[in-house]
Amino acid sequence: MPRLSSSLALVVLLVVPAWSALSGCAARFQGELDGDEVPSFSSAAFALRAGTGTNAMVTGFAVKGDSCAEALEFTGLQQRSLEATSEDRRDQTARAQADWFNRVVPEGQWLMSVVLRADSQTFLNDVKVDVDNLDTDVAVQLSLCRSDGLAEARDGAFAPKLDCYLATDGPLQISLDDEAETLRLLADRTALEFGQNGQDQGDLLLDVTLGACDGFADALDDLQAVGGKLVVGEGEGEGEAVPGPCSEECFAQPTGEIVCQTVCR
Repeated sequence: MPRLSSSLALVVLLVVPAWSALSGCAARFQGELDGDEVPSFSSAAFALRAGTGTNAMVTGFAVKGDSCAEALEFTGLQQRSLEATSEDRRDQTARAQADWFNRVVPEGQWLMSVVLRADSQTFLNDVKVDVDNLDTDVAVQLSLCRSDGLAEARDGAFAPKLDCYLATDGPLQISLDDEAETLRLLADRTALEFGQNGQDQGDLLLDVTLGACDGFADALDDLQAVGGKLVVGEGEGEGEAVPGPCSEECFAQPTGEIVCQTVCR
């Protein structure tokens, strides 16, 4: 069974078109993870980005409040952190990142991350995939994280405290609407399984509608230009600060188990 490794950092890449207001809840959940109920989110932002050749990547992000505005702010903080050339400047940006985290994801609050990779954008228009099957047209990584305490700033980096669960099995319906600039993720009949450290931690039914977010394409391009990716924090317990720039690498073992790790240089 796929698992979330202890070294996995939550990596959220957002390259986004225009934000559109969503009616009702942007993300509805039914179920528990490790005995804790997962609340619904009021908004969720997504990104569609063309990769090399005909490849496409969609990424999404949801927190309490305006997910688009919060993701834009943190992207800028991450860029300034990577651009800092003095110890004082690094300390300042680390404190700003910790302040953002403690305001947006205080103890007990949840955040959601989703990354979809496809051979082309057309594969994202109304398709059902199994999240644990790497051989399908669309690869899925969906995680939900809960804050376990206040983030801290130390040694020029911020250290958040997150407890993360990775979707490990189950069918997911994906519907990308280019005209409405929305992305819907639906598991309405069969609950998705979520795991941590190789153990099943619970199932969720979900109905998530993400809206595009204006300004993220440029923000993410600027971040990548200085060698970074949007790293929110460690994926297990208290964790340690991620030095950055970092990237997440996932691979399938012969047993079918998916192992993810964060590589920083």
